[in-house]
Amino acid sequence: MNWRPGSVIALILGFVVHGFAASTPFGIHVTDEATGRGVPLIELETVNRVGYVTDSAGFAAIDDPELMGRRIFFYVRGHGYLFPPDGFGSHGKALDVRPGGSAELKVQRVNIAQRLYRITGEGIYRDTVLLGEPRPFPQNNGQVAGQDSVQTAIHGGRIYWFWGDTARMEYALGHFRMSGATSPPGFDPAVGVPLDYFVGENGFARPMWPAVPGQPSALVWSDGFISAPDASGRDRLLAHHSQRLGLEEQLAHGLSIFNEETKSFDELRTLPADEPWRFPKGHPVRGRDALEGYILFRAEADSHAPFPAVRAPATVEALADPGQYEAFTCLRPGSREVERDAAG
Repeated sequence: MNWRPGSVIALILGFVVHGFAASTPFGIHVTDEATGRGVPLIELETVNRVGYVTDSAGFAAIDDPELMGRRIFFYVRGHGYLFPPDGFGSHGKALDVRPGGSAELKVQRVNIAQRLYRITGEGIYRDTVLLGEPRPFPQNNGQVAGQDSVQTAIHGGRIYWFWGDTARMEYALGHFRMSGATSPPGFDPAVGVPLDYFVGENGFARPMWPAVPGQPSALVWSDGFISAPDASGRDRLLAHHSQRLGLEEQLAHGLSIFNEETKSFDELRTLPADEPWRFPKGHPVRGRDALEGYILFRAEADSHAPFPAVRAPATVEALADPGQYEAFTCLRPGSREVERDAAG
């Protein structure tokens, strides 16, 4: 086969143009029309159903070489936000997609709350980075792929964050003994949460509880995080823990205390297996006015109730003593039901 110089040059230029188109994305910035802030989780979809989703800064990087140099219509949709329809009722807009180019699309917020950003996980600012836009701040994300629901407590001048089951990128299973991080007080929540994870030697968010003796595959779930002074006046971070073989079977539970040296939790005391409510649980709150000096919890039997019904004095020693917990009841003082409950 004979190659003419012109054909070779055209072929090289084709590779260069194709590579440039693929490596230099077109940027779409979706913003709140009222605030100008980038909106995450807005879906952008082409007519042939190729989809993109904005990152936590509201950017989407369009890197498909087949779209470059063409006018492309993008449907625009996202829960709690609206994009105006065109004359045919299609919520979207046609854009001239070109390498290195950009466009801004404004959406109307119909939710009361603003959608700000994703706090944890991989790729929070993926498209922002691909487009060369500045990130709000560097963050130690603990190599976390995803996490279960969060609990927080203010302790030692910092905000402590704790999550349940934690996924990693290396394998389908991560760990199941709670992850933790801290952030300084006074950060601007409109910008983001500057998390600093507790990590292991490999950089992945490490378990905050040790493995259960004799049950290395057991889960440790925890709640009721609260900071309270001990007898010496030193503030200590406490939490309830539940050692489990799964969703249903609980092996044991008790009260844990944060070890400031190891930055992990140690067991403070074991609680009876049938103890229904005399321990920290849920999201504790500190009492005010007539309840000053108490910490308030929800009742275990009424886990979805919006109001706390259990209290204990706000000290380490009291929180570790089931006898110092009190529960609100509608029963008359001295009734048999109250006496039976007091007897356990």
